[in-house]
Parts: sequence; C-alpha cells; structure tokens
Amino acid sequence: MNYDFSNKTVLITGATRGIGKELANQLDSMSADLILTGTNNDEIERLNSLYSNRKYFVLDLESEDSINLFFSEIDKINKIDLCINNAG
Repeated sequence: MNYDFSNKTVLITGATRGIGKELANQLDSMSADLILTGTNNDEIERLNSLYSNRKYFVLDLESEDSINLFFSEIDKINKIDLCINNAG
C-alpha cells in the first residue's frame, strides 16, 4: 500500500534510533513533515543538519526544563496530525 502524508505533520518521540528512527524513515518516504525527539544533543544537531523536512528536538522526559523547552518550541507549530509516543 502507498500512503501519502503530504501536508501532514507527524510527531514521533524517541526517533533517533531503533523503532522510532525506522518510523521516521518510513514516514519521510511518504512525504510527512516530521517533528522528532531524542535525548542525545550531539546526535540531534547532526540529524538536524542532514534533513530539511525533519526537525529534531532534545526531549528528556525526566527533566521538567527539557519538557518545558520542548513545549515552548512546538507551540510555534500550527498543527500536529499524528503523534507516535515511542520514547522508551
């Protein structure tokens, strides 16, 4: 089956490795705009430099400051069509 996620924004937590990374790759191939999270700042910076339709954010769910910063950033986004909570 072919799915088209053009003009759709997808948020995936835990998207820098494993299942989350594969989900991001699959949705990227379906033209989704991606908002992705991970905990490794260096990896987030590297990934943001590689992709134009993906935006990676550091999100440590054990840190209130990290959560607040993340929400202040995604407040700037008009809509999220799909959320996949994959963070371990």
